[in-house]
Amino acid sequence: MKKLFDLLLIITICGLGNHVSAATSDINNLFNRLDSMILSKDESDALKQKRILSLMKQREAANTLNSRFALNSALYDEYYIYNADSAKIYVEENLKIAKELGDNDLITDLKIKKSFLEAATGMLLEATNVLHEIDSSKLSHELKKDYYGQMVYIYGLLGNYTSLNSGKSEWNHYYDKEKVYKDSLRSILVPGDRDYLWHLGWNARELPKLQQDSVVKVLTDEVEKSSLNNREVARIAYALAILYKDQENHDKYLEYLVKSAIADVAIGNREVASLADLSKVMFESNNIDRAYTYSSYSLDAALKYPNRVRAITILPLQNQINTAYRELSQKNEAQKRHLIIALCILAFVLACAIFIIFAQLRRMKIKNNQISETNDSLHKRNNDLTEIQNELAETNDKLQNLNKELKSTNESLREANYVKEQYVGYVFAMCSIYIKKMESLRQSINAKATKKQWKDIEEMTEGYQAMTKAELKEFHENFDSIFLHIFPDFVSEFNSLLRPDEQIKLKEGELLNTDLRIYALVRLGITDSVKIAEFLHCSPQTVYNYRFRTRSKALGSKTMFAENVRNIGRVAYIK
Repeated sequence: MKKLFDLLLIITICGLGNHVSAATSDINNLFNRLDSMILSKDESDALKQKRILSLMKQREAANTLNSRFALNSALYDEYYIYNADSAKIYVEENLKIAKELGDNDLITDLKIKKSFLEAATGMLLEATNVLHEIDSSKLSHELKKDYYGQMVYIYGLLGNYTSLNSGKSEWNHYYDKEKVYKDSLRSILVPGDRDYLWHLGWNARELPKLQQDSVVKVLTDEVEKSSLNNREVARIAYALAILYKDQENHDKYLEYLVKSAIADVAIGNREVASLADLSKVMFESNNIDRAYTYSSYSLDAALKYPNRVRAITILPLQNQINTAYRELSQKNEAQKRHLIIALCILAFVLACAIFIIFAQLRRMKIKNNQISETNDSLHKRNNDLTEIQNELAETNDKLQNLNKELKSTNESLREANYVKEQYVGYVFAMCSIYIKKMESLRQSINAKATKKQWKDIEEMTEGYQAMTKAELKEFHENFDSIFLHIFPDFVSEFNSLLRPDEQIKLKEGELLNTDLRIYALVRLGITDSVKIAEFLHCSPQTVYNYRFRTRSKALGSKTMFAENVRNIGRVAYIK
């Protein structure tokens, strides 16, 4: 049982640790976002001034009262929380226009806005006087909400101001009047009205804890779904922060105070309370750097707005923060001096260490040089051996090349011998046949000459030309037969050297035709056209024409065609 309890305790502690870590990360992210926005406030101001300049140019071009009134209102919206003095200019001009138009509701609305600007700049008496000009009994429902809201704002400021400078009875008087107008406002506000959530949150301070929690949930939902970039959410987040402060929930108070400040900085609000409160929290938590940054921003905003009441409120805290900041700066300077001294000592120690290291390195360098010399000697010997090996390899390559050349020569000789053997037999056979024919012809002529048969001899010699053509045909047929016996694939291999549409097709019964016969002689090494012509019993020009025509049909290089023909059947004889 004890082990189970210990395990549950560990799990609970780990869960709480993770939750605390996540919460710390979230608040750090919010602070980083706020710090970044404050650093880039000049860029935000530049964008706002650009919008204002654009509206001013449009205002100069406006040629009707309504358009001028609308542009004055747009400029008031840009200025009313940014520069009260400028906003007053456009309120005053719109008051004149509203009077010209005779619109009492517009006049009342503008007087309420003027009262807000007077109060925001610390002119509380003037702000009250402006509101006294208004007959509240004749106000519309919407204007009555703005009127009561402004009364709450003025008496709240009067209470804050007199609490710093007068007795308790006087500022209680103003807080009582503030409460009266709060009650009046609460009686007419309904959900969805402008500033409803702001007043709901502010009034919730007077409610019991259970009812406060329901208000907190409504306000929290509104803030969390926003992008923290408008005045309404800035005010709601501030009211939420004050509720958490009343409940002594410091983490949530800090979180929503930062969110309110982010929204105020995002819209360039110089009538800002959240950042001043945040600077006080940072000061109390000893985060002097952020306290100084936030209070400086708040004071600068109050002076530029100008909000005299807020400036007076900030100044005492600013003085304390400035004093603490100077003390922190002095402390940091002392730490820097101590650090510099420590660094000097460390540098001296480091210099000694470097000297020792360099001495060691020098000794090592000497040893390394000795090793390097030994390595160089070994490397040189290895290079000598490598050169010898390369020479041997080169000699072996030369021997191999010689063997290849010798083998090629032997193959050429074997081919020549093979062709020679074939053709020697063929020539001897042909010669024997022609000798027999010549002997038979001689005997016939002698016999007829003995018998003085001159007419028969004349007929025999006249038929000799026809007999020569027949003999030539027979000679070609014999040549074709013996050549194809030696090179049986000559025709197909020769056609493979020609383009597909130009290949030679033999007639039925033909072994070779004139084109093939010419290149058959080329294959046998007879390349001279004159000798080929004598062999074929035709003119050299005819042989040239045949060769040129066939070479033009070559599939590959025409200059290499004859060489390719001479390589036909190169290995066929090695069997």
